[in-house]
Amino acid sequence: MPAHPAADPVATIAARRLAVLTLLAALGWTFACRPAWSPDGKQVVFPCPCEDRIGLARYRIGDEQAELLLLEAEGRKAHYSACWSDDGRELIVLRGVSAKTALLQVTRRTLDGAASQTFEVETPDDAAHHTILPPVVVGNTLLLGGKALIRVDLDTGATETVDELRLDGPGTASDITLSRVGDAVHYLARTGKDDGAGWELGQLDPKTLARRRLFSSPPACAWQVLPMPAFSPDRSRVALAAMQGEPADRRSAILVFDAGELLHTIELQGDNPRVGPVVWAPDGTSLLATLTEDDDGRTRCSLVETDFAGNAERRTVLLTATADRTSGQMLPFSMQPALSPDGSTCALSTAYLPQADPERSGLLLVDLRDRQRKVTRLPFPKP
Repeated sequence: MPAHPAADPVATIAARRLAVLTLLAALGWTFACRPAWSPDGKQVVFPCPCEDRIGLARYRIGDEQAELLLLEAEGRKAHYSACWSDDGRELIVLRGVSAKTALLQVTRRTLDGAASQTFEVETPDDAAHHTILPPVVVGNTLLLGGKALIRVDLDTGATETVDELRLDGPGTASDITLSRVGDAVHYLARTGKDDGAGWELGQLDPKTLARRRLFSSPPACAWQVLPMPAFSPDRSRVALAAMQGEPADRRSAILVFDAGELLHTIELQGDNPRVGPVVWAPDGTSLLATLTEDDDGRTRCSLVETDFAGNAERRTVLLTATADRTSGQMLPFSMQPALSPDGSTCALSTAYLPQADPERSGLLLVDLRDRQRKVTRLPFPKP
């Protein structure tokens, strides 16, 4: 094997200091892709491409096909992220346009697609940044992370911004990502350590925006974690997807923490493996994630299931795609898994994978109760 040229240490440190979320946001519309299940698990909303346009579609479990809820007037520049209100009567939809604007459009929509409230929020990040992860909504309040913490009143559109991301412990964060876990809101903040791997996980008070630290990254941790934590149902354990190394020797793993201590490092084997966001099943034992591997000039994407100790692993191949920068390197982020409330079905959308085989594209529903892990494909609806 030929030796690889030595890496420039200055360039390596600079690359490590680049937050993962910033990298994902720079790639824009590729990542606004996670389906959203209704609270009762009977409907799922997901991004949908229609020729040169993009929109949102809805599928009712048991129907023969999905239906369009809304569609861009023109172009594929828009990127959406959506969540349901707690009562399942409305959708809260975030719409970004491009990395050239910081205006994020926020809309409350009824299930017939009609807008009840629409307003724009100016953020210090590009608008695409906020569509990478599912929106965090508590009651009538939308919470946004990034380079600042922003609280948006969904009734009036009034906003409150905290620019200095000072943490509960010492230090200031460079960026913060938010996730809702039951009635609680959690944050993962980059702490700006020299090795670029430093982070802090904690709980956010949605009323005061005060932060309470739970635990931080282990000392000398070489793993670069994705800012998308998955919590066990009892919230005692946290799982994070992580990667390290260059493409020639990349490693991927799922890190499992228990009460703040690193309990398990589940390394995922493969040819240039890239792991995507993790979800924790309602049984409190199973973890699911997307994993991409190289395969003779193609890229293979699978749904990985494992117990939180890494003792048992199962892979269900979802699709293959041409191995280019979009579908090859970042494909696991472009197919974020969304688990139904009862844990029986995993939904994934190929909306932002134009290189994927058309015969395998659409809304993919993996039946986790089926021993063979049957994958049902619903073609994207047409206007």
